[in-house]
Amino acid sequence: MRFGDYMYIRTYHDGYHLTPGEELFNVKEDPHEIHDLAEEKPELCWRAAWYLEHWVADNMLSNIYNYHEDPLWNVIAEGGPFHCRGYLKDYCKRLEDTGRGDCAEELRRRHKGELNK
Repeated sequence: MRFGDYMYIRTYHDGYHLTPGEELFNVKEDPHEIHDLAEEKPELCWRAAWYLEHWVADNMLSNIYNYHEDPLWNVIAEGGPFHCRGYLKDYCKRLEDTGRGDCAEELRRRHKGELNK
């Protein structure tokens, strides 16, 4: 979501990349999006989330594309991005075998429900 000098990014499933749930960048001062301001400026994240929610609602209600469902929420309901489904256990083992056990631990914490599939 772009508003003013800011870009807000909301991640619903990190695709096992360990990206944060939300990021905020001042693209005027930081055009390469290096410094995430989300923790420093939660009020701007709230505003951006409000803009995003209203944009989604307006577009779903307008039905200009004749969709009856939001494809994003279909992907979330199906378990996230296709390339991730069913591979977390093996991916965590690969991370551990290559010295990245801390990442494997964080993925298991974030995606507990996917380990039971």
